[in-house]
Amino acid sequence: LTDDIDLSGYSWEPIGGTSSFDETTFWGHIDGGGHSLINMNVTKDGTAGYFTAGFVSQLEADGSIRRLTIASGSVTGYASVGAFAAICSGVIEDCTNYASVDATAGMSGYAGGIAGYLRQSFLGGDANQRITRCVNYGSVSASNINGMVAAGIVASVYDNGIVEQCANLGAVNAGNATAGGIVGIVAGKGVKITDCYNTADILTGQLLQAGGIVGFVGDAKGASVDVTISNCYN
Repeated sequence: LTDDIDLSGYSWEPIGGTSSFDETTFWGHIDGGGHSLINMNVTKDGTAGYFTAGFVSQLEADGSIRRLTIASGSVTGYASVGAFAAICSGVIEDCTNYASVDATAGMSGYAGGIAGYLRQSFLGGDANQRITRCVNYGSVSASNINGMVAAGIVASVYDNGIVEQCANLGAVNAGNATAGGIVGIVAGKGVKITDCYNTADILTGQLLQAGGIVGFVGDAKGASVDVTISNCYN
């Protein structure tokens, strides 16, 4: 970007669309140049196949978003919701979010202040998925109760995902679901969460998992998990 962009009066359509998880991909590079998106509002309710919501729907393995701020607005979606990317298989770096984020699915929904979830691409490319030097100030919530996950940076991280030098200062309210200050759920192998901190309230109910850094580490199918969490504080 060469200047700030005010999106007042517009409903943002996620780059790549929102029709399905693996047909809505973005392989390019976005450099915000230190500029901001103002009043970015996204609303996708799950009808007509709209499953993902964010600035980008799915950031693919060779794609990146850098040096961009979402200064205000709201991002509301059905199954996977993140301010910058609903699904990230690439790199999000030096980005800041102030927009509120909310996932509304009845089950298996992910809400993250930066990304909905971080995983290796199903479509090939380098395994380089990471979120680096990002900060979330926006509130993050999961409106429904079954199988939801909410976190300040990214709701779920899978194999080889890296979250580093990130901070969450926005309240996380997972309703009756899993909640984490930095990451909601970690599963798989080779996951690293380093040099991160959370200073916000993390809320959940019904004795479900919650944590200042990570809400839950484990695999629903009982597979082994390899995760390193280092130099983080809450």
